[in-house]
Amino acid sequence: MIIPISEQEYLPLIDRPGCFKNYLDEQYEKYPEIFPKALSIKGYSLSGYARMSDKIPLKRRVIEVGSKDYLIHPCFVMPHLSGYTIEVSKGLELRRYHVPYHAIAGQYGNNSMYWYRLELALSRNSLVGTTIKSAGHLPKDIIIDEHHNKLNGEKVYVATTVAADCILGASVCASIGFEDLRTAYGIYAHECRHLDLAYQPQTVNIDGFRSTRKVAEHLYPESQLILCFLHGFLKVKTKATSDYEDYFEVIRHKIWQCYKAESKRSCAQKFRRMEEWVTQVVPQSAFKTAVLDLCKKKASTWMLMIIRLVKEQVVC
Repeated sequence: MIIPISEQEYLPLIDRPGCFKNYLDEQYEKYPEIFPKALSIKGYSLSGYARMSDKIPLKRRVIEVGSKDYLIHPCFVMPHLSGYTIEVSKGLELRRYHVPYHAIAGQYGNNSMYWYRLELALSRNSLVGTTIKSAGHLPKDIIIDEHHNKLNGEKVYVATTVAADCILGASVCASIGFEDLRTAYGIYAHECRHLDLAYQPQTVNIDGFRSTRKVAEHLYPESQLILCFLHGFLKVKTKATSDYEDYFEVIRHKIWQCYKAESKRSCAQKFRRMEEWVTQVVPQSAFKTAVLDLCKKKASTWMLMIIRLVKEQVVC
C-alpha cells in the first residue's frame, strides 16, 4: 500500500509505532480505497519491518490485517525501490517531448533500459482506480471514440473512454475491427467492475461506426446507445461543397437550434421544419441527402439525447 507522505514526515515517524499508527488511521479516514477492505472489519496491527533493500536503505513497516501482511510504502520512493519519485519524475518528464532513453540516462544517470522499464511501469496503474476510486462515483454517462494516430510509422487507433471531462480509458489497438476494439474498450469496463461488478452506464455516446456500436452493445448490454450529435453535424458539413455554402449557413443554424431545444416537442418541431425547408429549397444533391438523413434519425437517436440533456443537463 502506497501512502501519501513526504520524506520529512516519514523518517521521524517510522520508529515511533504509536505515532505511525495514528498517521495510518488519519490516512484511512481520508483515503479508505488504498487500504484493504477487510481492515474496516478486522482492524490491523503493526507487525514489524520489511527486509531492508540494497537499492535504497529505507525502513518500511508491515501491517497485519486478519491473517495477511501488507507492506506500507511511502510515495516519495518508487514501487520496488527503483528510485526516488522526485528524481525519476524529472527524467520521465522528458519522455513527453520524445527525448530518447540514452539521452535521459546521460543527464540523470542509470542506463537506457532503466528508464524504459520505468516508463512501462506507468501502465500498471488503473486509470479508473486512480481517478474515480469508489463505486459511488462511477459515471452514468460515457463517451467512447477512436483517435487515429501513428506508432513507429504505422497507423494505430487509441480507443478512448471519456466522462465528466476526464479521460478514463485510453488503449492502443492495431485496427478498428470488432475484436481489437473490444479488447481495447474492455480495459475500462474491466477496471470499473473492480469497483462495481454490475456496472452499466445509463448511456453510451458513440459516433455510429459499426464496430464501435457492436462493442458498446457487447460491453454494456443494458445501456442506452446515443449517437453523437456532433458527428451527425460533421457528416452534413463534409457534403457542403462550395456550391452549397449559402444553404449550409442556414442549415448549420437550424441544426444547432434542434440541439438546443428545451423539450422533446420543441426538438421534434424544429426537425420537421428543417426537413420541410430542405425538401422545398435545396436542390437534389449529396448535401441534401445528408441533411434529410440527419432528420430521419431524430426519433431513434437525437431525441434520446435531447431528453437526457433536458432532464439531467448531460453534455454529449
